[in-house]
Amino acid sequence: MCEGRSENIEDFINKIKICEYPIRVDDVYVEFFPVTGEFKDFTIIREEDIVFATYECIDALCISMQQMNKKLRNQAG
Repeated sequence: MCEGRSENIEDFINKIKICEYPIRVDDVYVEFFPVTGEFKDFTIIREEDIVFATYECIDALCISMQQMNKKLRNQAG
């Protein structure tokens, strides 16, 4: 769940629609409710099973490395 200004929410939704190996988000379910002010930050809740949690961390690392590679290519070219 998240809340905020509509343009920020739209940007957030677009950013989580990842389709770069090893991550593929097939669908994002969006439902709008009135803002309550309940949420002040964002937390990823990881799987309790250590094997699945490790895979999730590796996925996050892969995304970070892809972004770093893109920045380096842009700086070099």
